[in-house]
Amino acid sequence: MTHHCEIWSGMRRLLTGAAACGLLAIGPQAATAQTGTVTGRVLASTGEVVPYAAVQWDGAGAWVSVRADGQFVLSSVPAGTRTIVAQALGYRTVTQTVTVAAGGTTTVDLTLVTRPLDVAGISVSVLRPDLTPVAELQD
Repeated sequence: MTHHCEIWSGMRRLLTGAAACGLLAIGPQAATAQTGTVTGRVLASTGEVVPYAAVQWDGAGAWVSVRADGQFVLSSVPAGTRTIVAQALGYRTVTQTVTVAAGGTTTVDLTLVTRPLDVAGISVSVLRPDLTPVAELQD
């Protein structure tokens, strides 16, 4: 009887180890299957590329920089409905809602509209006629 218990105990350890290995083997695939990729371009309303704009999915901790050709890639975006955000200096921030498929790639082009920059006035004054003018920024 003791011999049968030892065999059963050994088999149970073997099966437990095999099950754990199986879970480890499918773990990364299961995590990857819950995310997708969003690719696209960032363009100005004129159709020109806006290089080095910043793009992220709403809720992400980090921004992705758009390449010089206007292309971007957001990887590991959680599957489902997501809001993509793009911004650049001199442009209004734009958002667009997309559906990200698990394990898939969604393509979206984002169009930024120019926004005037608020710059404080510049004052030029001449202290003495024999000196060159001095420029200073006013708040």
